[in-house]
Amino acid sequence: MKWILVPTALALGIGAGLLFTMGGERYGGAEGLVLRVRAEIASHRSHPSFVPTPLAIPTTGWANNPLDTAKAMPPTPTRTRPIIPSPPSTPTPATSPTPVHHPAAQTVELTGFAHVWQTWNNCGPATLAVSLSYFGSTLSQADVAAVLRPNGEDKNVGPEELAAFARSQGFHAMARVNGDADRLRLLLSNGVPVLIETWLEPEPGDGMGHYRLLSGYDNVKQEWIAYDVYV
Repeated sequence: MKWILVPTALALGIGAGLLFTMGGERYGGAEGLVLRVRAEIASHRSHPSFVPTPLAIPTTGWANNPLDTAKAMPPTPTRTRPIIPSPPSTPTPATSPTPVHHPAAQTVELTGFAHVWQTWNNCGPATLAVSLSYFGSTLSQADVAAVLRPNGEDKNVGPEELAAFARSQGFHAMARVNGDADRLRLLLSNGVPVLIETWLEPEPGDGMGHYRLLSGYDNVKQEWIAYDVYV
């Protein structure tokens, strides 16, 4: 009987070690794994209210530099010249303005993203880090979270907070609502990935708000292409 228990205990120990190692890599270390396990245990209990994220307020403003006022120069006398009538000008034909964007294509797939797996409850900062990597940013999800989620209990980062962070890094970003599929296709066709709010339900009745990053679409297959830092 003892000989049977020893291999069984050894196998269970090895299995637990592998699960701990793989889980730590998936959720950003032992701390993220522990938070994930705690969340699963507490999934049927009521969650605390969202803690608002304080936006960073600049401590210094723009300096008000005085404008130099130039002294007026005395008028210089000029000679009066005879007025010679000019020949009538021929109107220049109007030219059509050049479009500032390309029309939506049938198929688009943007590439060059650095994908990451989110740490627990960090889909907003993680998805934003993936989006900014397309434009050459090397910021990690931890860098973004340090600004947008300094409070570990903060469970929500809004779209405007994400856009404000991107602007603070020198990028052009805006948050908009009531968009449609045509607008998304137009943005993607012009090289602009779109970070969208969606709903994720890993298990029936266990849904939550979730960010995804649209990187393309295929009209023929009627498919959208998206990066997901969770699944």
